[in-house]
Amino acid sequence: MQGKWDVSVNVFRNDTKDLLVERLRNSLESLATQPQENIGTMRNTGFEISLNHKGTISPDFTWDMSLNFSHYKNELLKMNNEGTVRFVSLDRLSNALITKAGIPISSFYGYQIDGFYNTADDVTRGPKINGNPGIIGTWKYKDISGPAGKPDGDITTDDQTILGNPHPDFQLGGNFGLNYKAFDLNIFLFWNYGNQIYNYTKYYTDMRVFVGGVSKRLLNDTWTPQNMNAKLPQLQPGSDGFIGFVTGNSNSYYVEDGSYLRAKTIQLGYTLPKAFVSRLTLSSIRVYLQAQNLFTITNYSGPDPDLSLINNDVNNIRSDTYIGVDRAGFPNPQQFLFGLNVSF
Repeated sequence: MQGKWDVSVNVFRNDTKDLLVERLRNSLESLATQPQENIGTMRNTGFEISLNHKGTISPDFTWDMSLNFSHYKNELLKMNNEGTVRFVSLDRLSNALITKAGIPISSFYGYQIDGFYNTADDVTRGPKINGNPGIIGTWKYKDISGPAGKPDGDITTDDQTILGNPHPDFQLGGNFGLNYKAFDLNIFLFWNYGNQIYNYTKYYTDMRVFVGGVSKRLLNDTWTPQNMNAKLPQLQPGSDGFIGFVTGNSNSYYVEDGSYLRAKTIQLGYTLPKAFVSRLTLSSIRVYLQAQNLFTITNYSGPDPDLSLINNDVNNIRSDTYIGVDRAGFPNPQQFLFGLNVSF
């Protein structure tokens, strides 16, 4: 087998000073588009590796491959207003995203779920909630606000912490091609690994705060005395079904693994024999069948882990401050196409 390898490596460090984002609207202002403001200095450091190869197995059988691997680390170096923290809310969940010096922009923020109050003894021994005892069948939040990060026995806003990072550890794209006589096959795979997604859609489908479509999780995976390893608190009488503290605060239930492997494009083609094509006074005819987004391997519970900022618009504003947030954006569709290429 003979072929040729091409390898390229790029290392980068990009500093963005006076990072522009839209100004946060206070609760008394209209929904008008907000002006941009400078919040600080951001740094992206990382590298990219590209690998290309073409090989020949026989005169009738050739193949080619190209891989692109990229990794970057995002960090806000400083806030222009030193010592401040920028919190972003998601409509009905306050302070769900945090940006401050020393961490990636738009990190996820809230309470860390630490199991359930399963018994009366759990209520007695477990942390209180703003001075009030917990309720059997509801989430128990992790108590971290005491001295040196030790529990102090009471869950308050001081117990909120970083829950996840929307920036992936790496991304890998691969193009693979095979050519055998008149047939050709091309495959494009994409692997995104190591980021988290804030599945805000679950607030509306799982929390029972509105009448409407709900998820199967409410039926099959809520807490009962017979199902203490559930994901959701037990259904309770009341307007929202859960205690207000549970439904009204950002927590780790919404944060999920956003890694995925997707077959972006698979195309199989056939070029008709020249003897036949020449009779039609044509140069070439190629037919092909193409599948887009044929399969996706992921642990993410939402419809599509491949998010784009256009799906995360808030008041018609596209913003990097909402990266990694699933706001019920429309998923990438699976498509099957038949094509015909004709050359004269």
